[in-house]
Amino acid sequence: MTREVSVSAYYWINRWNRDQAEVFRIASDCGFDGIEVSLYAQPDIDPAAMRAKAESCGLEILVSTGVPAEADPSSESPSTRDAAVAYLTDCLQMTADMGASLLGGLTYSPWMLFPDGADPIGARERVVETLRKVGPVAERLGVVLCLEPVNRFETYVLNTAEQGAAMIDAIGSAAVSLQLDTFHLNMEERDAAASIRSTGSRLGHFQVADNDRSVPGKGSIDFASIGQALDDIAYEGWIGLETFPHPGTEVGNDTFTWRPLVADHEDDAREALVLIRNLLCGPVNVSDGVTGDG
Repeated sequence: MTREVSVSAYYWINRWNRDQAEVFRIASDCGFDGIEVSLYAQPDIDPAAMRAKAESCGLEILVSTGVPAEADPSSESPSTRDAAVAYLTDCLQMTADMGASLLGGLTYSPWMLFPDGADPIGARERVVETLRKVGPVAERLGVVLCLEPVNRFETYVLNTAEQGAAMIDAIGSAAVSLQLDTFHLNMEERDAAASIRSTGSRLGHFQVADNDRSVPGKGSIDFASIGQALDDIAYEGWIGLETFPHPGTEVGNDTFTWRPLVADHEDDAREALVLIRNLLCGPVNVSDGVTGDG
């Protein structure tokens, strides 16, 4: 079993409005199989141009987004939930137009939104109602819509794999799956590997960063046990490297990066890629002078 590995464009980019395609060649030269781009950061992306650039670099595209407050699937307002259906429909169409088959991220509630009297149970029920309308769109377009639980300091709606899995079951669409990230698992799960196993076939996308959100291998997360858990559920999706290592920049400040998380972007990316392939992807041949024992 060999899983492919992607990297977020914002590993290199330090302003949200920079052209994400600028770093496609760098990602390819580092050895990644795919590049993850954000629609939330740049809603006016030209899908055809993005697709052509990725193809020229030998990369597959993965897509992420967030939802704005005016299109919140968890909102108590029916009109806001209707806007969420329209927003996610547009995002799914753009994803398909880029030749991508996965749209992930905080697709269920706005990032860092904590309303007065926050009611996570009621919010989850409203998300289920909303995304039941979006699932058929994803199915028609051949795109998997993923929902990512994140830590309690970033959302109140979904924090754990168990909560996410229950929501996937309630939505009941083959095109709506769960997305997990080791950075958030490390904060919220008592046993990250056991939580991964509990998701089973619901897991549609898997992202990695170490406990301090540096690249894997720089911190304390046990990636060997993570890899075994992925093997145990026969996970066949992508492994996505997601870290925002730029302190003192727009992206770094917005993602709470207050100190440097990499020494050299390309060298650290290549080292992380070796670890990811050794521990999370099954046997592979690592070439182009990239070596390491994981």
